[in-house]
Amino acid sequence: MGIRNLNSDFVPASLRRPVAVATSGVPRFWSAVYEVTSLAHLRNNTTRMHLHAIDAFYQHVEDIHGADVLDDILHQADADRLSTSLEGFFIKLRNSAVQTGSDHRDRWATVSSFVETIVKRVSEAEESHRSIHRRIQRLSARLSNLRPNPKAPNPSTIRALPSTVLREIYAIFDPASSNNPFRGESRRWRNHCLLLAFLHQGLRRGEALLLPADAIKSGIDDQTLKPRHWINVQNLFAEEDPRFCDAPSIKNDHSVRQVPVSPDVARRFQHFYENHRGKSPYPHFFLNSSGVPLGSRSVSKIMSSASSALSHTSRQHLLDAMREPKVTAHDLRHTCAVVRLYHFRSAGISEEAALQKLRAFFGWTYDSVMPRLYARAYWERHVAQVWNDDFDSHVNAIRAIEPSIDQVRI
Repeated sequence: MGIRNLNSDFVPASLRRPVAVATSGVPRFWSAVYEVTSLAHLRNNTTRMHLHAIDAFYQHVEDIHGADVLDDILHQADADRLSTSLEGFFIKLRNSAVQTGSDHRDRWATVSSFVETIVKRVSEAEESHRSIHRRIQRLSARLSNLRPNPKAPNPSTIRALPSTVLREIYAIFDPASSNNPFRGESRRWRNHCLLLAFLHQGLRRGEALLLPADAIKSGIDDQTLKPRHWINVQNLFAEEDPRFCDAPSIKNDHSVRQVPVSPDVARRFQHFYENHRGKSPYPHFFLNSSGVPLGSRSVSKIMSSASSALSHTSRQHLLDAMREPKVTAHDLRHTCAVVRLYHFRSAGISEEAALQKLRAFFGWTYDSVMPRLYARAYWERHVAQVWNDDFDSHVNAIRAIEPSIDQVRI
């Protein structure tokens, strides 16, 4: 049945955490024990990722035996069936990696740790199970030397979206555009504001979905005495969020921050709130057509629809730029970071100071290496701007640097 959040008035706030649920609707026993004892220190999104991997192993064992028996196998510390199940699951992950190119290393590490931890716990309670635990340890050590991915994943390179693609994305998300693929004026304005949240404000998907209805804050700047607008990035709905399966969250403590907003973006947000958001018992800014807070999967579908509306030329530009022929919400955040760095450097701010400003704007830790990756993307664009394709001019420039170049045949 997958992963659910225990969001109920009957459940204490401290226990409203993700839980793996069997087809019968009952939480999986040893998965729940592992979540409480080994994952309790993690944030909900990270916990949910681990539980998805563990739930996939439960389903794999069910497919093998024709019944949901993994909890019983773990309780009995049945080394033979656990060995068979783990080896089969490993082969399944490896085949998937070969066919789809997916990276399953984290999933395999989670399942291996889960099995070894639970067997150790059972073995400590039963003297007769200790030899079985040692056998599982040997199996885990042997399998840990294997990798479910036959090839290392390609290194990801951060780049801003090509300008031609950005122009088309603006047109696709323009509420008045004939190229807009979304139905209804209210939905078009909502998706337009989502674009602004990602591309202009640099918000992560989860951060945007946690904005309250009164997201735009206003005040007077103490120094300029002019009106200023900002967004507070925080989670005000941790205990009452109705999104069970894909509830968003704030990534870490450094992600809680205040993001400045331009007057034009503030006006567009306010226009959507006053004219198109509609009434809802939920205090979230972004809602679906039923008046319920928008979920992460819905954002993925929105970006998929927008990508499908891209022209063949834009798709080719993305491929030429070493990208997938589609646009994601995180691509827009990447682009925002590169553009922000360009503005900081254009204003005469040193690179180190500009990187520190990026850390504050985008919610990275003070020692995060992420700004350096965006700096590389910025300098790639800067190099392209000063590149001279004229052959004679390039040769003359080389000769000016190195007089002995005349002796070299070009």
